[in-house]
Parts: sequence; C-alpha cells; structure tokens
Amino acid sequence: EGMESQDARATAFRGIKLSRREEEGLLDVTEQSRKRIKQLMKEKHIDASKKWDDCCNLCKDDPRWDLISSMQDKKALFSEYLNELRKN
Repeated sequence: EGMESQDARATAFRGIKLSRREEEGLLDVTEQSRKRIKQLMKEKHIDASKKWDDCCNLCKDDPRWDLISSMQDKKALFSEYLNELRKN
C-alpha cells in the first residue's frame, strides 16, 4: 500500500513545475519537520548511548515522528542529531 500511494503521488505531481518560491516553501516545511523531530529526540533524552531502535521505540507514539515518513530519512536525521550532540 505504501508504494502504491507513493507512486500515485509521484504520478499526480509529474509534470508540475514548481516556482522557486514554492520549492523554497517545501524546503522550509522539510527543515521545520527536521527541527521538530530533533526537538522530539531531545525531549525523549536521546543521547549517544541510545541505539536507533531505542529512538524509534521512544519516539514512535509522538505525532511529530510521522512528519517525515521515510525511515531511511529518520535514521539519517538520528545520526545527524547524534553527531551534533558529540560536537557540543
């Protein structure tokens, strides 16, 4: 079902040219989603001692977790978050 809805969305948007302002708006939404998920990780006390599975289990019931649908993207964000923690 997930793949079908992705394909349907891709088909629906194929051929639509976004203006630069619209593209920037989409990027703003994505960046805002990333920030909100990082805030969620902070609130759930995700730190370098936590594994990816721990993060998923702690965050999955919060609606912010679903702001980014791709698990691959969430995992990349988790790694990015941990790298930022290590720098501070």
